[in-house]
Amino acid sequence: MAATVTSPETANTSERGALLRDGRIWLLGIYWLLMFVGTHLPRIEIPGGSAIVSLDKVLHFAGYLGLTLLLSWIFLKRGPASPPAALGLAAAAILLCVGSYGAFDEVTQLLVGRSCEWLDWLADLGGAITALLIALAVVLWRSRTLATRRIHHQETA
Repeated sequence: MAATVTSPETANTSERGALLRDGRIWLLGIYWLLMFVGTHLPRIEIPGGSAIVSLDKVLHFAGYLGLTLLLSWIFLKRGPASPPAALGLAAAAILLCVGSYGAFDEVTQLLVGRSCEWLDWLADLGGAITALLIALAVVLWRSRTLATRRIHHQETA
């Protein structure tokens, strides 16, 4: 049985990739925990709070945009051998996960005296869909750029 020998550069790249991936997962976990805590603090009445209410949908949109971008950073990959359908399936799974969590988040806010609003959930979905479109565009652009570089490298070699 032949042993595979990896160069120090390959090993370092592999180790860095694993550490970066772990770092992404930690970042996602902390972000998600802070989102959950932030949306489950009891409502505080603020005098003249109408400006905050109108900002509420923007915060929902931005929060779920960030959550979906982090999930996409971890799970959306397009390698040279991976079929485009796999990328679409991963994106659909992320949207299902984030959309389900958004519904769960809204319903469980009732337990702490906050309201459950459809418009909040729609803002969550809007942020998630926007993030997925951005992430898919980046993944496809990077995939095309890497393929072009690979072809150019093969032609010059």
